[in-house]
Amino acid sequence: MTPTTLQKTLPWDTGALIELAPEVERFLAQGGTSAQVAFKVQLALEEVIRNLVEHGVGPLSRSIDVRLDLEGPRVRIQIEDDSQPFDPAAAPAFDPSRPVEERSNGGMGVHLVRSFMDEVRYERLLSRNRLTLVASGDPPQP
Repeated sequence: MTPTTLQKTLPWDTGALIELAPEVERFLAQGGTSAQVAFKVQLALEEVIRNLVEHGVGPLSRSIDVRLDLEGPRVRIQIEDDSQPFDPAAAPAFDPSRPVEERSNGGMGVHLVRSFMDEVRYERLLSRNRLTLVASGDPPQP
């Protein structure tokens, strides 16, 4: 029987992405996830985890919990960490029409995640952030 959940606790290090990517790829392939959805999942994981490691500030435990659930053609991603609160769904919209020299540093990764995911939901639970993302083969709803 193919597992429908993948759970990992990652160290606070972008190197963990190198180890996570092939494991996620195998998990999604074994679950019959389409290439389109698998791409969205990998993109979201890379952007969110990289942003956490590079910009997250918080306690010293410094780990990131990742859970993927296969729900038919959809994949639900849950990422938890103990850094400062940050809601990517409420972050200012990225303006690609502004000249590069006028843009603030960052914002493109959050824009990509919001553009590719069907659902982006943030919760602050005690001293932890929980980001839930849903990817499907359907175009995201505005």
